[in-house]
Amino acid sequence: MKVRFRELKRWLGLSLLGFAVVPAFASGAVWSAKSVAVGGGGVNVACVSASSCLQVGRASGKFAFGSVWNGSSWGPSVLLALPSGATGTVGRDVACSSATACTAVGEWGNSASESSFEVVMAERWNGKTWALQEPIVPAGAVISRFGGVVCVSAESCTAVGAVQIGLGTQLKSLAEHWNGKVWAVQTTANPGEKDTLSSISCASAESCTAVGSSSLGTLVEHWNGKEWAVQTSVNPKEAKEIALEGVSCSSAEACTAVGRYSNSASIEAPFAERWNGKEWALQEVVNPNKTSGARLNGVSCVSAESCTAVGSDGSGFAEHWNGKEWALQETPGTTGLEGVACTSATSCIAAGSTLTGGITEDIGELYS
Repeated sequence: MKVRFRELKRWLGLSLLGFAVVPAFASGAVWSAKSVAVGGGGVNVACVSASSCLQVGRASGKFAFGSVWNGSSWGPSVLLALPSGATGTVGRDVACSSATACTAVGEWGNSASESSFEVVMAERWNGKTWALQEPIVPAGAVISRFGGVVCVSAESCTAVGAVQIGLGTQLKSLAEHWNGKVWAVQTTANPGEKDTLSSISCASAESCTAVGSSSLGTLVEHWNGKEWAVQTSVNPKEAKEIALEGVSCSSAEACTAVGRYSNSASIEAPFAERWNGKEWALQEVVNPNKTSGARLNGVSCVSAESCTAVGSDGSGFAEHWNGKEWALQETPGTTGLEGVACTSATSCIAAGSTLTGGITEDIGELYS
């Protein structure tokens, strides 16, 4: 088996690009690849326990799928229900309040190109089958998309994304709430232009944080149980194009957001910032590929002292926050990781993709 020198030095815990790498086995847990029976790629995953997770993603043929993890293997992939008139669907995120109450969101379209899917989609998983829900398409919308979802109970879910009202206008942030019966639009704050929300996490029904991007840089909005308001976030000084892709809150006073930015040389770099209940502050993360670029796509925090983030740099990688610093973890067998869900500091599932015989396939990476 051919092993690249950079990967070997990561595994041995040596220093390569000016940072120290902590081997995954230092905690007794390691990452291992667990194949999912579908071509395409995993986008996100939700877990109610270490032996009960649900992954969503994109299957070959432009259709969204879901697959259940039972603690030892992934079950058969089940395609999400297809809206009337749709030629394809994309699953962006999933949230579960129990193994029989999960909500997946994304978008659907009737064009040949996935990039042209422009209608919000929400579906409910009862443990056996997917059923379409009816999220609101705002009046006059030419584009409406969901990027993230969170459920604080079976009767309370919030999805976030973006909407464009009318041709020639800019994107605005979008939030909708499910009360157990219907979806309803919530008024969001829009500080700039091209405002988009990509991920959401709630410490409680009265404290939710959504992140994304706008023309002003990173975008963070907070829900206090009554309304959405912008929180001042931080951008790396050298950032040109920037976006927050994932957020996780272990409490109202402890949230971590991750993403990517392009520097003056147009090379992507990962970054993270932390909310302490009063303000956001940048954290120093490991950049595993300063030459070709890297990004963080998702994060999951089980406490203020334990967060796991995943991303891609030509292959998949993970980093762990121990309350003081971020350290790189080896994730074998992946070409990229998009989302992660942790039930403890030593039990996580990450969703992503791998390359087999030139074909991109879904992968579920297990940390235990």
